[in-house]
Amino acid sequence: MHVLYNYGAGGYRVHVMGDDGQIAAEYAGGNSPFEGGVRLDTDDPYALSLSDIRWAAVRTARDMAIEAGLTAKDVSRDTDIDPE
Repeated sequence: MHVLYNYGAGGYRVHVMGDDGQIAAEYAGGNSPFEGGVRLDTDDPYALSLSDIRWAAVRTARDMAIEAGLTAKDVSRDTDIDPE
């Protein structure tokens, strides 16, 4: 098993991949500081910065890895995943 994530201006997505290559669990977060799944226009003054979205993506991926009994070494970015 391993965990993949990607992020962009509108949010991020995390996949926990099973040994069979299928998605075992998934989470999608938006760019709103108020609600995790809400996506704001990128020019909205409340929209999170790309660095904040990246931080949330990495943190969520690591948390999901721990929940799956994995380590940080099992987490990596996959730019083929559509973050939004």
